[in-house]
Amino acid sequence: MTECLRARRKAEKDMELMARLNEAYRSISVIDVRTEQMHLYRNLTLPDSMTWLVEDAVYEENLEHFAREFLAREDVDAFLEKTCLLTVRKELKHKKAYSVFCLIRPDRQAEAGLKYEKFSFSFSGKDNQTVVLATRDITEMVEWGQSML
Repeated sequence: MTECLRARRKAEKDMELMARLNEAYRSISVIDVRTEQMHLYRNLTLPDSMTWLVEDAVYEENLEHFAREFLAREDVDAFLEKTCLLTVRKELKHKKAYSVFCLIRPDRQAEAGLKYEKFSFSFSGKDNQTVVLATRDITEMVEWGQSML
């Protein structure tokens, strides 16, 4: 009973956090650091054919699949290094948020519906065992010279 109550409170906290996130985010996921599972809460980023990958997937496998499908071959390794859970946790120890930017390869831009995407990471809660990953389209900002890259 106590475990159920604890799980319910945690789910309610996660939902509050999701509700507070800006509507500009195209995808919101929660990553359990202990299990490395990625749970999708909202997805407007990936094509429907890829949504099933994110629902309860292993975080690094999912990001690797995304990188190989949507990023230029020469950018894949750098993206995966910057988004690996070890790097994310290390960066979040020193900052409230950590961001990684990527360029979608030209032949996949229409399918993905964007050209540049920002991956933002932050801890959820005080135990640092849950990471929120929110992605957003920054194409307009980059193309209008307001690049955050």
